[in-house]
Amino acid sequence: MTRGSIANIERGEQTPGLYRLLLICGALDCDLADVLPSDVLTPEAVADATNTNYSSALDNVRRAAAKQRKAAVIRR
Repeated sequence: MTRGSIANIERGEQTPGLYRLLLICGALDCDLADVLPSDVLTPEAVADATNTNYSSALDNVRRAAAKQRKAAVIRR
């Protein structure tokens, strides 16, 4: 994600897809339910929408985010 994308999301000018939201949550080490209103999206709805187990999907995203952070540190 670019700085511009993040800024647009923060200002409400861009809506991130579910995958991007999961990446953001993985980087912040939080659950999707922590960043969305509970009446909008539940963990069960995420599992249904992605046709997967919610905790498994979140674990995969957290591992991917950890790899990205590690790669960023190595590049510095």
